[in-house]
Amino acid sequence: MLCPEHLIMYLCEHALRVGHSFDRLILVCDIFFSIRAFEKGIDWNFFLEESRRLGLSRFVYHGLAIVRRDTGLDALDGPIAALKPPDLHWGEKAFLRMQLAERRVRGSSYLLYLAMNRGAWDKLRFFTRTFFPPRPILLQRRHAQQSGSVKSHYLSRIREVCSQVRRFSSDDHANPSG
Repeated sequence: MLCPEHLIMYLCEHALRVGHSFDRLILVCDIFFSIRAFEKGIDWNFFLEESRRLGLSRFVYHGLAIVRRDTGLDALDGPIAALKPPDLHWGEKAFLRMQLAERRVRGSSYLLYLAMNRGAWDKLRFFTRTFFPPRPILLQRRHAQQSGSVKSHYLSRIREVCSQVRRFSSDDHANPSG
């Protein structure tokens, strides 16, 4: 079993996976009730150190900021202030604006991942690997047999990503106030 600090970090990272992007309130509730259940036993200094050491501080910051906004849990004010990056990138700002406007769109945390890749080369490599993940990962995601046509799996992946972009765009037009 994870200690409370690692559990909260894991739940923040999990809720920000592209397949979730805090798209359901259950993801907020998981973090909220974990903090409430262990509130008196959480070592916030250890939590902050571990978040940074494991390279999760930006994910944890965004996760806690969303939970704080949605639940009003004041216990998060200190950790949020301590983890707030000095430089939020455009993708991070856009994602937070969507979340804080209660626009929970699956896939929107892609903006965070893209922003966290520094430099044009890293962003391009990340974008390319989104469309063309390594074959073993692609096959694992698709529960496919190794004998299937690699081209057909990659074409399916491109269609899947494009359908998410269309859905994201149509959600954007459906709610112009966001």
